[in-house]
Amino acid sequence: MSERLKPGLREIFPNLFLVQARVEKVAGPSFLLRREQGNILIPAYNKVLIDGRLKQIERLGGVSAIYVNGKHNAKIPNFPSALTERYRPPIYISEVDAKTYRARKLPNSRPLKFKRQMVAKDLEAIPFPGYSKGGMAYLWSNGGKRYLFGGITITRIDGEWRTWLSAAVTPRAFKAALKELGETGCDVLLLNSFANTEEPWFSFKPAQWKALFDELIANPKPGKHG
Repeated sequence: MSERLKPGLREIFPNLFLVQARVEKVAGPSFLLRREQGNILIPAYNKVLIDGRLKQIERLGGVSAIYVNGKHNAKIPNFPSALTERYRPPIYISEVDAKTYRARKLPNSRPLKFKRQMVAKDLEAIPFPGYSKGGMAYLWSNGGKRYLFGGITITRIDGEWRTWLSAAVTPRAFKAALKELGETGCDVLLLNSFANTEEPWFSFKPAQWKALFDELIANPKPGKHG
Protein backbone atom coordinates (compact mmCIF):
# COMPACT_ATOMS: atom_id res chain seq x y z
CA MET A 1 0.00 0.00 0.00
CA SER A 2 1.43 3.38 -0.95
CA GLU A 3 2.13 6.03 1.69
CA ARG A 4 -0.74 8.19 0.46
CA LEU A 5 -3.25 5.37 0.96
CA LYS A 6 -2.36 4.47 4.52
CA PRO A 7 -5.13 4.89 7.11
CA GLY A 8 -5.32 8.25 8.81
CA LEU A 9 -7.20 11.52 9.12
CA ARG A 10 -6.20 14.47 6.97
CA GLU A 11 -7.64 17.65 5.57
CA ILE A 12 -8.00 17.29 1.79
CA PHE A 13 -9.93 20.52 1.18
CA PRO A 14 -10.70 23.39 3.58
CA ASN A 15 -12.80 21.91 6.42
CA LEU A 16 -13.16 18.59 4.61
CA PHE A 17 -11.34 15.64 6.13
CA LEU A 18 -10.61 12.12 4.94
CA VAL A 19 -11.37 10.10 8.07
CA GLN A 20 -9.80 6.89 6.87
CA ALA A 21 -7.91 6.21 3.70
CA ARG A 22 -8.39 3.13 1.56
CA VAL A 23 -7.93 -0.15 3.41
CA GLU A 24 -8.09 -3.19 1.18
CA LYS A 25 -11.08 -5.46 1.84
CA VAL A 26 -12.05 -3.59 4.99
CA ALA A 27 -13.69 -0.28 4.18
CA GLY A 28 -13.40 2.68 1.89
CA PRO A 29 -12.78 6.26 3.00
CA SER A 30 -15.20 8.25 5.11
CA PHE A 31 -15.50 12.03 5.05
CA LEU A 32 -15.88 14.52 7.90
CA LEU A 33 -17.36 17.93 7.10
CA ARG A 34 -16.28 20.51 9.67
CA ARG A 35 -19.06 23.09 10.03
CA GLU A 36 -19.99 25.84 12.47
CA GLN A 37 -23.49 24.32 12.63
CA GLY A 38 -22.05 20.94 13.66
CA ASN A 39 -19.82 18.41 11.95
CA ILE A 40 -21.20 15.80 9.57
CA LEU A 41 -19.83 12.32 8.92
CA ILE A 42 -20.47 10.68 5.54
CA PRO A 43 -19.20 7.17 6.15
CA ALA A 44 -18.05 4.08 4.40
CA TYR A 45 -18.70 2.66 7.80
CA ASN A 46 -16.32 0.39 9.64
CA LYS A 47 -16.62 1.13 13.33
CA VAL A 48 -13.19 -0.21 14.29
CA LEU A 49 -11.41 2.12 11.90
CA ILE A 50 -13.59 5.17 12.58
CA ASP A 51 -13.53 4.62 16.34
CA GLY A 52 -9.75 4.54 16.06
CA ARG A 53 -9.91 8.20 14.98
CA LEU A 54 -12.05 9.39 17.91
CA LYS A 55 -9.37 11.55 19.50
CA GLN A 56 -8.73 13.34 16.22
CA ILE A 57 -12.46 13.66 15.52
CA GLU A 58 -12.95 15.09 19.02
CA ARG A 59 -10.32 17.75 18.37
CA LEU A 60 -12.22 18.74 15.23
CA GLY A 61 -15.45 19.20 17.18
CA GLY A 62 -17.00 15.73 17.18
CA VAL A 63 -19.93 14.60 15.03
CA SER A 64 -23.40 16.13 15.09
CA ALA A 65 -24.99 14.01 12.33
CA ILE A 66 -24.29 11.03 10.10
CA TYR A 67 -25.58 11.00 6.52
CA VAL A 68 -25.56 7.59 4.85
CA ASN A 69 -25.16 7.18 1.08
CA GLY A 70 -26.76 3.73 1.07
CA LYS A 71 -27.66 0.73 3.19
CA HIS A 72 -24.23 -0.84 2.56
CA ASN A 73 -22.80 1.91 4.79
CA ALA A 74 -25.31 1.34 7.59
CA LYS A 75 -24.75 -2.30 8.36
CA ILE A 76 -26.12 -3.23 11.77
CA PRO A 77 -22.83 -4.77 13.07
CA ASN A 78 -21.31 -1.29 12.88
CA PHE A 79 -23.87 0.16 15.31
CA PRO A 80 -23.72 1.12 18.06
CA SER A 81 -20.09 2.19 18.05
CA ALA A 82 -17.86 4.26 20.30
CA LEU A 83 -18.56 7.24 18.06
CA THR A 84 -22.35 6.91 18.17
CA GLU A 85 -22.27 6.24 21.91
CA ARG A 86 -20.19 9.35 22.54
CA TYR A 87 -22.07 11.81 20.33
CA ARG A 88 -25.45 10.10 19.78
CA PRO A 89 -25.83 11.76 16.38
CA PRO A 90 -28.95 11.32 14.27
CA ILE A 91 -28.28 8.88 11.42
CA TYR A 92 -29.94 9.99 8.20
CA ILE A 93 -30.73 7.33 5.60
CA SER A 94 -33.30 7.30 2.80
CA GLU A 95 -36.75 6.00 3.62
CA VAL A 96 -36.22 3.32 0.94
CA ASP A 97 -33.09 1.92 2.57
CA ALA A 98 -34.44 2.47 6.08
CA LYS A 99 -37.00 -0.29 5.46
CA THR A 100 -34.11 -2.76 5.52
CA TYR A 101 -33.76 -2.13 9.24
CA ARG A 102 -37.27 -2.76 10.51
CA ALA A 103 -36.20 -5.70 12.66
CA ARG A 104 -33.20 -3.96 14.25
CA LYS A 105 -33.37 -0.21 13.96
CA LEU A 106 -30.30 1.92 13.60
CA PRO A 107 -29.75 4.01 16.73
CA ASN A 108 -31.38 7.42 16.38
CA SER A 109 -32.18 6.84 12.70
CA ARG A 110 -33.98 9.54 10.73
CA PRO A 111 -35.41 8.34 7.40
CA LEU A 112 -35.24 10.91 4.60
CA LYS A 113 -37.91 11.28 1.95
CA PHE A 114 -36.57 9.78 -1.28
CA LYS A 115 -36.58 13.09 -3.11
CA ARG A 116 -34.24 15.99 -3.75
CA GLN A 117 -34.23 18.25 -0.71
CA MET A 118 -32.19 20.66 1.38
CA VAL A 119 -31.37 18.96 4.67
CA ALA A 120 -29.32 21.90 5.96
CA LYS A 121 -28.52 25.39 4.75
CA ASP A 122 -25.34 24.09 3.09
CA LEU A 123 -26.27 20.45 2.39
CA GLU A 124 -28.61 18.94 -0.20
CA ALA A 125 -29.70 15.30 -0.45
CA ILE A 126 -30.22 13.94 -3.98
CA PRO A 127 -31.66 10.47 -4.76
CA PHE A 128 -29.01 8.34 -6.45
CA PRO A 129 -30.25 4.76 -6.93
CA GLY A 130 -27.37 2.59 -8.05
CA TYR A 131 -25.45 0.26 -5.78
CA SER A 132 -28.34 0.72 -3.35
CA LYS A 133 -31.97 1.12 -4.43
CA GLY A 134 -32.41 3.91 -1.91
CA GLY A 135 -29.00 5.48 -2.44
CA MET A 136 -28.52 9.18 -1.77
CA ALA A 137 -25.83 11.59 -2.94
CA TYR A 138 -25.05 14.63 -0.82
CA LEU A 139 -24.10 18.04 -2.17
CA TRP A 140 -22.17 20.28 0.21
CA SER A 141 -21.53 23.97 -0.47
CA ASN A 142 -18.45 25.22 1.35
CA GLY A 143 -16.01 28.04 0.74
CA GLY A 144 -17.38 28.85 -2.70
CA LYS A 145 -17.09 25.25 -3.92
CA ARG A 146 -19.62 22.44 -4.31
CA TYR A 147 -18.71 18.93 -3.24
CA LEU A 148 -20.75 15.90 -4.30
CA PHE A 149 -20.48 12.77 -2.15
CA GLY A 150 -21.58 9.95 -4.44
CA GLY A 151 -21.03 6.86 -2.30
CA ILE A 152 -19.79 3.70 -4.00
CA THR A 153 -22.02 3.62 -7.09
CA ILE A 154 -19.24 5.27 -9.11
CA THR A 155 -15.61 4.26 -8.73
CA ARG A 156 -12.32 4.97 -10.47
CA ILE A 157 -10.37 1.78 -11.12
CA ASP A 158 -7.05 1.68 -12.95
CA GLY A 159 -7.76 4.89 -14.83
CA GLU A 160 -11.34 4.04 -15.83
CA TRP A 161 -14.69 5.13 -14.44
CA ARG A 162 -16.82 2.20 -13.32
CA THR A 163 -20.39 1.95 -12.09
CA TRP A 164 -22.38 -0.53 -10.07
CA LEU A 165 -26.10 -1.07 -10.56
CA SER A 166 -28.12 -3.16 -8.12
CA ALA A 167 -30.53 -5.67 -9.65
CA ALA A 168 -33.28 -3.77 -7.81
CA VAL A 169 -32.58 -0.59 -9.81
CA THR A 170 -33.72 -0.31 -13.43
CA PRO A 171 -31.28 1.04 -16.03
CA ARG A 172 -33.83 3.75 -16.79
CA ALA A 173 -33.89 4.95 -13.17
CA PHE A 174 -30.10 4.84 -13.00
CA LYS A 175 -29.67 6.87 -16.18
CA ALA A 176 -32.20 9.42 -14.96
CA ALA A 177 -30.24 9.81 -11.72
CA LEU A 178 -26.97 10.18 -13.62
CA LYS A 179 -28.55 12.81 -15.85
CA GLU A 180 -29.71 14.83 -12.85
CA LEU A 181 -26.28 14.70 -11.24
CA GLY A 182 -24.68 15.68 -14.54
CA GLU A 183 -26.89 18.76 -14.65
CA THR A 184 -25.94 19.66 -11.08
CA GLY A 185 -22.81 21.75 -11.35
CA CYS A 186 -20.11 20.61 -8.93
CA ASP A 187 -16.43 21.24 -8.41
CA VAL A 188 -15.40 18.02 -6.65
CA LEU A 189 -16.68 14.43 -6.74
CA LEU A 190 -15.90 12.28 -3.70
CA LEU A 191 -16.31 8.50 -3.69
CA ASN A 192 -15.99 5.95 -0.90
CA SER A 193 -15.62 2.50 -2.41
CA PHE A 194 -12.56 0.58 -1.27
CA ALA A 195 -12.23 -0.52 -4.90
CA ASN A 196 -10.94 2.94 -5.90
CA THR A 197 -7.33 2.69 -7.03
CA GLU A 198 -6.75 6.44 -6.94
CA GLU A 199 -7.27 9.10 -4.30
CA PRO A 200 -11.07 9.16 -3.77
CA TRP A 201 -11.71 12.75 -4.84
CA PHE A 202 -11.72 14.32 -8.29
CA SER A 203 -11.86 17.99 -9.30
CA PHE A 204 -13.74 19.09 -12.41
CA LYS A 205 -14.34 22.07 -14.62
CA PRO A 206 -17.99 22.44 -15.73
CA ALA A 207 -17.48 20.91 -19.18
CA GLN A 208 -15.54 18.00 -17.69
CA TRP A 209 -18.28 17.32 -15.15
CA LYS A 210 -20.98 17.09 -17.81
CA ALA A 211 -18.75 14.96 -20.04
CA LEU A 212 -18.21 12.44 -17.25
CA PHE A 213 -21.91 11.86 -16.67
CA ASP A 214 -22.66 11.82 -20.40
CA GLU A 215 -20.04 9.07 -20.68
CA LEU A 216 -21.49 7.08 -17.78
CA ILE A 217 -24.97 7.28 -19.29
CA ALA A 218 -23.82 6.26 -22.77
CA ASN A 219 -21.32 3.62 -21.75
CA PRO A 220 -21.67 2.37 -18.17
CA LYS A 221 -18.92 -0.05 -17.20
CA PRO A 222 -19.64 -2.41 -14.33
CA GLY A 223 -16.95 -2.68 -11.71
CA LYS A 224 -16.27 -4.50 -8.48
CA HIS A 225 -17.09 -2.35 -5.47
CA GLY A 226 -16.97 -2.36 -1.74
